[in-house]
Amino acid sequence: MPIYDQSYRPYRGHLSSHAMRWWTITRTGLMHLFSKKIFLVLITMTFFYPVVAGFQIYFVHQFPEQNLVTINAEFFRMTMEIQLLWFLVLGIYPGTGLISNDLRWNAIQLYLSKPLTKLDYIAGKLAIIGIFLLGVSLVPGLLLFGLQLGFSSDTKFLTSFWWIPFSVIGYSVSASFAWGMIVLALSSLSKNSRYVGILLIALVFASGGMALFFWGITDAEGVIIISVIDELKQLSYLFFGGQGAFGNHGFAAAITLVFLMGVCAATLRRRVRAVEVVK
Repeated sequence: MPIYDQSYRPYRGHLSSHAMRWWTITRTGLMHLFSKKIFLVLITMTFFYPVVAGFQIYFVHQFPEQNLVTINAEFFRMTMEIQLLWFLVLGIYPGTGLISNDLRWNAIQLYLSKPLTKLDYIAGKLAIIGIFLLGVSLVPGLLLFGLQLGFSSDTKFLTSFWWIPFSVIGYSVSASFAWGMIVLALSSLSKNSRYVGILLIALVFASGGMALFFWGITDAEGVIIISVIDELKQLSYLFFGGQGAFGNHGFAAAITLVFLMGVCAATLRRRVRAVEVVK
């Protein structure tokens, strides 16, 4: 029987840079989600209000004498606030299963057995939900601003509100990163994505209820930042200015979110492991 050469043959394919290896996780996750028709329907629904806002801009320029709505910084801030509804929806699906499903099937060990670090894994998962969150906040905000400029017959709006695109970008990135970290941290706490979804909903409503309870007792508007969703709403005032029914506590909300991000990072560091520890 002939003996064939069994010498080592090095890999001759393309090697990606280590800095972009997290994208493999993100790309696979996005392809999986976009293959589901129900998810495509969900993403389409997220543009319902931006389309309505687009028609508002159109009618304002077509019928200026009607004073239908004022296109200013508050108009764009309100768009960001209304779109927060989809943050909760996307947090439940697909956010809750991003890590919990891997814990359920012991897939994290498989991921980390590859040339991927724990940071690569977390960054890849965070990018999945982050892309969708930016898609329902950043994209509509910039498109509406571009639509407003397109219908404007002079440079008055641009001269007065040239900073709005930067506020849209700053708020969308900050809110998406904060919410994405919260969802990932909760997703790492259980192997059942349904339990994580219940936990996320409980966090939103419980924190909101506590905020209203303490506001009723103390009559202090600042306690509204106890609510996770209201923290994101208050953060919008930091970027767009103005104030709402509870005033403007954007800076306090930003500080609270930074602290919360530290808690989420510590949780992810503890829960994402190459070896499952059984106690």
